[in-house]
Amino acid sequence: MVGEGGNGDGSVTGRLEDPWPCLWRKLVSGEWTADDLRPLVPGSETAVMSVLKEFSALLRSRQVGGISPDQAIALPGRTIYHFHVEPQGAAFSVTVAMDQGRWRLQHLESIRVDLSELPSLPCPGDSLPTMTEETLAWIRAEFEATERARLFAHLCRAASRDFALGWFRDGAGFLLAARAWLPQLEPRVAFIWFAAWSEAHLRGNPVILERADHGGGVLRLTRPLHRELYARTSHLRNQISLEDYESIFRTMWEDRAEKAGWELRITDGEQVVLRFLPCVGGVEE
Repeated sequence: MVGEGGNGDGSVTGRLEDPWPCLWRKLVSGEWTADDLRPLVPGSETAVMSVLKEFSALLRSRQVGGISPDQAIALPGRTIYHFHVEPQGAAFSVTVAMDQGRWRLQHLESIRVDLSELPSLPCPGDSLPTMTEETLAWIRAEFEATERARLFAHLCRAASRDFALGWFRDGAGFLLAARAWLPQLEPRVAFIWFAAWSEAHLRGNPVILERADHGGGVLRLTRPLHRELYARTSHLRNQISLEDYESIFRTMWEDRAEKAGWELRITDGEQVVLRFLPCVGGVEE
């Protein structure tokens, strides 16, 4: 459990009105069990524990000592803590819920819509608090990845894994967009430039375009957003395996490259490099 109390030897027995001290020890140690959790998504305890262990490893790598929360919000049956790991670092929030007389962790989050003070109504949408563009890109990507995972699971059940992967072959439409929106460029070259532009501006992916000409293209994803999403978002791990998740990404880009007349080679690592190489055939101008 997150904590009921403390008796000085590290165990958690009795009752403690403020669960933060025991909760923080757990966050640092990473010693969680499924019984410590009551996640927002029932049945996702294993995925949540995986994320919590990675968070604990981050805390230990930075040698974070004991900290006090910036704010504690006590609500009926649950308490929300807002805290910073480092003074100028990212803000986090963690929610614990009272369940059967014991505090259990419900959710750990790094995104928060700041509506601590509700505006008066009627309220124009553009007056609501916003976030950095990086955070907004993350939220959009998380929604998109979640929907893809749900669709993939449904199509696997309804048909087959091959059929499900085939659904994500969007190369024809992707090439059409490149040709329509970059009409001044030869189609295969337009495709490479559009790939870089869409990743940078539509998906918020940090990229470097290293080559784009008739001989080929090289697009480097310096911090692959889809990888970070899977690593940090517990509900995705509960919905789709890493193998299937990566297969969707690879299938999409292989089909896009093929429809544009390129052969694709993907180099994996901390960075993902998409290399578009000449192949027989292609598209007509």
